[in-house]
Amino acid sequence: MKKKNLLVCLAVMIILPSLSLFSACGKGNVEEHKHSLVHTQGSPATCTEGGTIGYWHCSGCDKYFSDSQAADEIDKEDIKIPPKGHSYSSDWSYNENNHWHAATCGHSEEVSGLAEHTFDNNLKCTVCGYAEVYTQGLEYALINDGKEYEVTGIGTAEGAIVVPRSYEGKPVTKIADYAFMSKGLVTEVVIPNSVVEIGSYAFFACTALKDLTVPASVELIGEQAFANLPYLTNVTFEGGAGYVGASAFNGCINIQRVNITDIAGWCGTDFADDLSNTLAYSQELYSNDELISDLVIPDGVERISSRAFFGCSSLVSVSIPASVTEIGAAAFGGIDGLTISCEIDSPADNWDEQWNIDGMPVIWDCNDNKIADDGYLYADCNGLRYRIGGGSATLYKQRRSLSGEITVPAEISVEESTYPVEEISPYAFACCENISAISTESGINKIGECAFIRCYKLESVSIGDSVTDIGAGAFGSCTALKKIVLPQSLGAISNGMFSGCWALTDIAIPDSVAKIGEGAFEDCYFLTDITIPGSVEQIGDGAFSNCTDLLTVVFKDGVKVIGNNMFYACFYLQSVIIPDSVETIGKNAFIACNRLTAAYYEGSEEEWNKIEAENTELSPNVVYFYSLEQPSAEGNYWHYVDSVPVIW
Repeated sequence: MKKKNLLVCLAVMIILPSLSLFSACGKGNVEEHKHSLVHTQGSPATCTEGGTIGYWHCSGCDKYFSDSQAADEIDKEDIKIPPKGHSYSSDWSYNENNHWHAATCGHSEEVSGLAEHTFDNNLKCTVCGYAEVYTQGLEYALINDGKEYEVTGIGTAEGAIVVPRSYEGKPVTKIADYAFMSKGLVTEVVIPNSVVEIGSYAFFACTALKDLTVPASVELIGEQAFANLPYLTNVTFEGGAGYVGASAFNGCINIQRVNITDIAGWCGTDFADDLSNTLAYSQELYSNDELISDLVIPDGVERISSRAFFGCSSLVSVSIPASVTEIGAAAFGGIDGLTISCEIDSPADNWDEQWNIDGMPVIWDCNDNKIADDGYLYADCNGLRYRIGGGSATLYKQRRSLSGEITVPAEISVEESTYPVEEISPYAFACCENISAISTESGINKIGECAFIRCYKLESVSIGDSVTDIGAGAFGSCTALKKIVLPQSLGAISNGMFSGCWALTDIAIPDSVAKIGEGAFEDCYFLTDITIPGSVEQIGDGAFSNCTDLLTVVFKDGVKVIGNNMFYACFYLQSVIIPDSVETIGKNAFIACNRLTAAYYEGSEEEWNKIEAENTELSPNVVYFYSLEQPSAEGNYWHYVDSVPVIW
């Protein structure tokens, strides 16, 4: 036994020195491992992101240490510091509907304990202490077996009206019929989320109201409830409104902005007629204060009511999920240039026959198909929308959110194919209020009617030489337009083409133009000089009417007709040069041109008298006849001196 123990001890004495030859990391077999340490600075944890402690790491053995001497080895997971989480105030914050604890960590969007107020009989929240401020002096009546109150009249109140959630310990659930009818001193109304019904004519002709918020609790708005509010400009719906009665917003002609918080709820709102939907007036849909151009109906929505989005012309596209089993008549009526994408491959049984009353193009089975039922491909390219078919592309209805300088290209590439851009469709850029400049590359041959109407910030336009046709009202009411270059290929200036372009001071009409349409430059207040080329054969009525700052007009030789009311109310017009080619001067052509002192006719008095004219409003005293030499006879004569007309 002793001999056996002796052998074991000898073995241990031999093995232990051998082990010491291996490195500290166990990777070497002769020399001791020396750590190659790299220090990493620690980073503090934040509310939302974790941090790390400072540590040293050896790449040779992949070990981590808390000190530079590698004396204290730590696990890799011990390096991490978890996020601290948000910190919140112990005090309550609140608004008129809810209370919460606000974040104190700088993340103001974070809250804790968000909940609706719980009010006692004195309208004070039992949780946070918020005391509701409401208008005193309103009149009330008990309804629903004495369980609730309705507001029946203004009583002694005036100005801003704040309706309380409850009165004498019972909820206020209705604004009664005629409650505030014709109360012109009501400047503001706050409707609480306890109200479920707004009665007929409740706010009829409250002419001072400018803003309105309908809470999500409202399930019924009676007929003409908000009719005849001429200064109402902003309306917010915090949810669907259930049912909106006939002509509920009739006469609210100045509504500019409709903000809908809950699109799904709005889809289920029933409207009695076109005048009950505010979108028909504003024509622009906002959701959570963002202008919507591409409307996506939320998944899960089963029903879109009649007239739900009627007249909302700011929309360029609508996407309808497969969950929608019912769509009412004219749900998307009155929206030109709309494209509709549907996940299903054909209308469901409960879709009204007139759900798409205007026959806008529909892309069925849109998840697997891109061609609309009209045979066109509708696509985006570099931020612009196009309709593609027949080997070419047309600029289609654009999103109103477009801004800055826009260049329309000569061609685009879509789906690995190249298409020439040949046309800008009617109303393509209508109401794109933030566009500042437009230029078109050569290749486009047509610009549709009202293509740029009401682009209020558009200042300059350059049109490529290939354009031959520009539609009526193409630049109507572009009130900031100062400069436009028209192509030499243009055949006509159409009706109302520049009507209401207040800032336009001068324009060169190309020699290719044969016609100037009715009201083409009407209300171009700052236009000071105009030259009509001899190529013009026809001039429409009132072509330059109400150009109040127009000073001089030159008709070039070849012009045969001066239209009816052509310069009506051009109050500051001083002189006009009329060639002897003119055969007709229209009725009241120069009516209300009170400062016109010289009409220089390039022919003789005898030729002037042959012109067909009726009540031109040109006094004989202001008409001068051309004479190369100074005439010996008395009369009104003129000649050119350095191309400037001078009276003899």
